[in-house]
Amino acid sequence: MSRNSIGMVATLIMVWLAIPGAVQAQSAAEPPTVPFLRIETGQHTAMINRISVDAAGRVAATASDDKTVRLWNTSDGSLITTFRVPVGDGAVGALYAVALSPDGRSLLASGNTGLWENGAPVLYLFDVEQQKLRGRLPGMPNLPNHLTYSPDGRFFAAGFGGRAGVRVWDATNGKQVAEDKDYGDRVTWVAFDRGGRMATASFDGQIRLYDSSFKLVARKPAPGGKQPFSVAFSPDGGMLAVGYADQVRVDVLSARDLAPRFQPPTHDLKGGGHLAAVAWISDGAGVQLAAGGSVAGRDGLKIIRRWRDMGMGEASDITVARDSINDIEPVSGGGALYASADPAWGRVDGGGRLLFQRGGAIGDFRDIADGRFAVSADGQVVEFGMAKGGGMPFRFDLRSRSLTADPPVDPSLARPQTQSKEAQTKAITVNRWRNATNPAVGTRPLALGADERSRALAIAPDGNSFLLGTDYYLRLYDARGGELAKVAVPAAAWGVVVAPSGKVAVAALGDGTLRWYGLSRGRELEELAALFPHPDGRRWVAWTPEAFFDHSDLGGKELVGFLLNQGPKKAPQWVNFAQVYRLYYAPDLVTAKIVGNGADLVAARLREIGDVRARLEQRPLPKVELVEYCLPGTRGFARIGEAAPASASASAPAPVAKATPNEICTPIDLTQGTRGFARVAEFAPPAVASVVGGSAQAASFRGVLPAGTTAIKLRLKVVDRGGGVGPVDMFLNDRNVGREGGTRGFARV
Repeated sequence: MSRNSIGMVATLIMVWLAIPGAVQAQSAAEPPTVPFLRIETGQHTAMINRISVDAAGRVAATASDDKTVRLWNTSDGSLITTFRVPVGDGAVGALYAVALSPDGRSLLASGNTGLWENGAPVLYLFDVEQQKLRGRLPGMPNLPNHLTYSPDGRFFAAGFGGRAGVRVWDATNGKQVAEDKDYGDRVTWVAFDRGGRMATASFDGQIRLYDSSFKLVARKPAPGGKQPFSVAFSPDGGMLAVGYADQVRVDVLSARDLAPRFQPPTHDLKGGGHLAAVAWISDGAGVQLAAGGSVAGRDGLKIIRRWRDMGMGEASDITVARDSINDIEPVSGGGALYASADPAWGRVDGGGRLLFQRGGAIGDFRDIADGRFAVSADGQVVEFGMAKGGGMPFRFDLRSRSLTADPPVDPSLARPQTQSKEAQTKAITVNRWRNATNPAVGTRPLALGADERSRALAIAPDGNSFLLGTDYYLRLYDARGGELAKVAVPAAAWGVVVAPSGKVAVAALGDGTLRWYGLSRGRELEELAALFPHPDGRRWVAWTPEAFFDHSDLGGKELVGFLLNQGPKKAPQWVNFAQVYRLYYAPDLVTAKIVGNGADLVAARLREIGDVRARLEQRPLPKVELVEYCLPGTRGFARIGEAAPASASASAPAPVAKATPNEICTPIDLTQGTRGFARVAEFAPPAVASVVGGSAQAASFRGVLPAGTTAIKLRLKVVDRGGGVGPVDMFLNDRNVGREGGTRGFARV
């Protein structure tokens, strides 16, 4: 193989491992079988690394560190579906690259995936129309940083980390057709033009250009920086734009020989940063060059800069994100989509208007100690800001199970201590602890991992130790800087505070959670519990590492759940807390874990439950069907009476109450939209009722009730599908009224 070209692979191997029925040449190791607890808000909860759009501009796909790929409608930003891959501990399962085929029927995704298979990442193929995992491409040489299809859909390519270079495959059969390993550092971007030529950007400082047969025709140092990050061909194929991860600069090169053509002006962009992502977008009248990265406007928000007339005209900026812009992709018909580390994605039109943005439904805890962040002596009350800098304050009180917006300052709550107090016998001075890679106690350096930054500091009340929150760990040190313990965190620890008792600490993490950690001797930094407060200010869910949970009366049980790997060849199963409600709903255990007396209680409950995977997979769960709803007639209305017994017949309805002549009942046909009910379904209902049978199935309807209605009766049928029929919970406006003392599982309302 020539060092100056991508050599054609002599032996073409079958690499699409279809699911099922694929030919696997080697036995693959299995992903972990232990259930993983994950947050699920319907939006991304961690940095979005890449975004891709089909040729028609109808659908977009985003890949995130939260280990999901999400498919979106580009017209309004609504979620279509979520794709998942097998996951592991830490960052295993994080997705760094995604590509939609031009026809929008197939989707490729990869990242830190499948490492249990001989330590080599796996590329996954999803069927968009059927919304399922269709195949796998194992044996990647390193972590993929970028994926892309050729405009005609015949090929797809991947750029890899390390010095693994770039590979190209035939998209019809998954056979590798070309490879170039002559790279000195990671490949960060791969781009095709309409004629099938390919270009790459690499942190070895080089831009490479290949012809349509994947022969290297030009290789030159990027003129503007040592870390060219992205490349994009102009629509006519005559120019190649280059963005940099280390410069506030964009270069435009000749797409014939990579000779420099011009540099769009950026001298007015102050404050440093970079313009890593570039794209050519249509504005209806012509073509603009667009770039974005970590450069911010005067308000501190990140911008997309646009230059009219193919990059040679007037510049203007669009404010779009709180954090760095990682990708910009043009949309057919004009404008572009962008993805950022907020996490957020959105759409701008050719005229520079932000059409919509879909941000992650999580709190922004960056620099939380600058504002409201404090904890009670027993750790059961936490005050925190949901906006950057500790703004938009809330107070969570586990004792009263309440989340209060904009509470008055409580002086009894302890804030993070970052300097030793005079009364403390040992003086601790931690330097360079804020957003730095080289923190130190006095002059003694505190060793961190590669690319690890210190984000938060809290000195213990007794002055004998301190906690350091970083991108990857919560670290506990003695007063002299000796490390006593560390624990991996699922996202950056932006804030940490120690309770006055010294027995527990609370960390505010980048995934929008607050997590309690023990500080007792011998169990230092043991995770005790977590809280996810939804930014809507109404819903919250708290849980222990064993999955016992509590939630707000207004909902929250749907925000967290289990991810169960199904082996290396299948997509994982998602089971949210609502589906295992009776097994794991245990507010008393959440409180017990935080106050420090829950170990025995939790162990006993776990023995009672047994294997949760077996619970979910051993037998089909019952099906719940709503049959009809009844409203009061002219002579009053009977209150809800006794529910059907737990041994209700599989075929007979399970009545909630007996009908009376005073009722007006309407059948509920959920398959077609009930007659007389569907006609009002477009209006917002004053109440939504759902019934949960066993531990997984639910039924619900939405509709408008007549003005003045104070009671409603629901008739339902519980169908035994082989696993038996157990107790039934009733939720009214997401509140479990079935546990408030009614008869046989139902309460009076």
